Amino acid sequence: MSKLSRFLIVVIIALGVVGCSTNSLVIQYFYGRMDNNLNNRILAMADFSEHQKEEIRKAVDEYAAWHRHNELPRYAEFIEELQVKVELGLLNYDVVLQDMETIRNFAKTGFLKSPFVQSTTFLKSLEDRQVVQVAEHFSRQDEEFLEWMEKRKGEGGNEKRLKSIVKNTRRFGITLNDEQKHIISQGLTQYDNDPMERHLLWNRWEKQLIEILEDRKQPEFDVKLTQHLRIYQDQMRIHNPQRDLHNRKVSAQMILDVVQNLDPQQKQVLLSQLEQTKKILLRISSS
Repeated sequence: MSKLSRFLIVVIIALGVVGCSTNSLVIQYFYGRMDNNLNNRILAMADFSEHQKEEIRKAVDEYAAWHRHNELPRYAEFIEELQVKVELGLLNYDVVLQDMETIRNFAKTGFLKSPFVQSTTFLKSLEDRQVVQVAEHFSRQDEEFLEWMEKRKGEGGNEKRLKSIVKNTRRFGITLNDEQKHIISQGLTQYDNDPMERHLLWNRWEKQLIEILEDRKQPEFDVKLTQHLRIYQDQMRIHNPQRDLHNRKVSAQMILDVVQNLDPQQKQVLLSQLEQTKKILLRISSS
């Protein structure tokens, strides 16, 4: 999903937590399954003992409760502020750029509180064979990604991204017109993007993580692990800050141009969906 689509549907995807749909039952269903999905993703990394599985389940339950009660109200507040900006026409380039950064910080906060990041004690208990299994798990994921990349060759990347954005915004209740599609299409051509480079960075990060896990008995393990995990979402900024800044600027301008191009009916649909989703998130957070 592009940054444009993520921004317009941020309240629906709940910053990476739930799927792209405006149906309240769907939002609650996906969010309600977050703990199960996260639990299964961690358990798939290795053959854990029953005691370790119980520790993982407990950590995931605590994370889900923290996220529901602490983060969802913050998302709702962000949505309410976004409503005002859209309704009063207060969005400008700098505001959009800052809102994009706010969304990114929400995601970073959620990741840094995740069970995996907070589980240095648990990770120290891993057996050597389990560390090997984690490495093999990463390797399988890498192979699947490369297979996916191979299938995408020749499919017209930007055209495919445009269709995806159009589809997702339609799910949000907004049907983009030709001029709006053109704005997005032009913006996509300005991106400096290399999926393979991202894959190589991710692969390097995985290997460094395994090396840290192999030294999990060392006194500095906690510090090394925390430092390494903190760079997870900032790899491109660290590796190529100029490119990252360029792409963020392109995204901000594209988002602003599309939002300012919304006709009255589209704008009203957007405001209505923002209000609906704000209420849903607050209801979930208080449950």
